[in-house]
Amino acid sequence: MDPARPGAGALLGKYLVGLLCLVLGLAVLLIGVFNAAHGTILIGFAIAALGAFLIVLKIIARNRPTH
Repeated sequence: MDPARPGAGALLGKYLVGLLCLVLGLAVLLIGVFNAAHGTILIGFAIAALGAFLIVLKIIARNRPTH
């Protein structure tokens, strides 16, 4: 078994927070769509975009060379 790299817990945490933001943002976005609330749609889209951004940062950090 390979030892975990330093900061591996932070990377997992960033992934889980990103996934939570993505799901929460999509839920808020759907609520805004069904209630025809434009502000809620924008807030939901912003939260979902933040979640996707955190997940992409996690993927980039994981694939970074360590030499």
